[in-house]
Amino acid sequence: MSWDCLDAPGSAVRRGGRRGRLRAQLRPVADGGGAALVCCTTVAEAQATYLDLCAAFPELARQEGGLRLLHSRYQARERQRISRECEKAYGKPAVGEEIRVRAGSILVATQVVEQSLDFDFDLVVSDLAPLAQLLQRVGRGRRHRRGPEGRPSWAQAEGRPSWAQAEDRPKLVVLEPVDSEGRTRVPPTWGAVYDHGLLVRTAELLRREQEGGIAVPGDVQRLVDAVYAADFVDGLDAAVKQELVRMDLERAAKETAESHLARVTTICAPHDVEGNLGRLSELQDGVTEELLTTRLGADTGRVLLLYTQPGGELTLDEEGTLSLSALTRRPTPTREELGLIMSWVAPVPGSWLPEGEGLPHPAGWEKQAALRELTLVAVNREPDGTSWRGRHGKRSISVSSVGLEIS
Repeated sequence: MSWDCLDAPGSAVRRGGRRGRLRAQLRPVADGGGAALVCCTTVAEAQATYLDLCAAFPELARQEGGLRLLHSRYQARERQRISRECEKAYGKPAVGEEIRVRAGSILVATQVVEQSLDFDFDLVVSDLAPLAQLLQRVGRGRRHRRGPEGRPSWAQAEGRPSWAQAEDRPKLVVLEPVDSEGRTRVPPTWGAVYDHGLLVRTAELLRREQEGGIAVPGDVQRLVDAVYAADFVDGLDAAVKQELVRMDLERAAKETAESHLARVTTICAPHDVEGNLGRLSELQDGVTEELLTTRLGADTGRVLLLYTQPGGELTLDEEGTLSLSALTRRPTPTREELGLIMSWVAPVPGSWLPEGEGLPHPAGWEKQAALRELTLVAVNREPDGTSWRGRHGKRSISVSSVGLEIS
């Protein structure tokens, strides 16, 4: 399908595109209730998908909890609030809780839902991802019993909507980006999030397994072994085989380079410290912090947005109740003040934040490791009244109900 998920929300839907396919899969949720999870590859695509679904299902969007968005690029306190709401809405039913079909609800999320969150959905829809990630996402479907004990496995549980499949046969829908010839084609917007060769292998494997279905956990090891098998390319179309071999060679070269870098930058063993703990943080010749964060893909940027109030005062919150100046009167912030400040911080890719830019830090912040690494950006309310925007170097950073965005 064509990858049109970044088209303007509410715009005309392309025939055969991702937006139309996703809407069709989710229509039963809007009409008949139940909970669905939509897993996106990037934060930008998750934000665009959420806004498009709000336009596609306006009645669902107006309902409390009808549409939710969860990703890493929220201010810490906002992400915690959304996570708590999700745990209540999609988590394990409480002991003695009346089990019934949940009101229609869709959670749009990124990879943050793959681990450490005990969610249970009636339907899971995911963009193409490596097999291991897809198997993690499968685990969010039918995670808990939502019907009476003793019911036959083929029967419909009382807590599932009528459109859902049998309780022991949860459905995973994988949205695969393809070119005009039907071949897997990774969207440029995905960059290096996933290895492209693994995506092609996963798509081919899923096609082979589609009719018989996949048993979890019974088939997991077999499928993981198969997707990495050296003879996987045998029997593929010649052009596909040639392209996949090239991708495999690139992945092998990348893994070799990263393994070498990891060995070079390994922290020394305890017996090599010889009483000098400073050696634990020493960098080898030619190894810089920039090299580590860019080559190993670490998200090191931390942004503190400061809301500009009508009188010019900078505050941590939109309402203007948490003045920055009031939090910086002491030489160093107290433990409570430090916790409050950090609750308004949002993580962003380090590439967003060129070194040396941003507002100057208040006096005393350099003494706190957590604070001196923050980038401060002043934002102003947009004419729409629902979002705020500021500039950082050549970039524009905005914040709204969908989190942080950059342009």
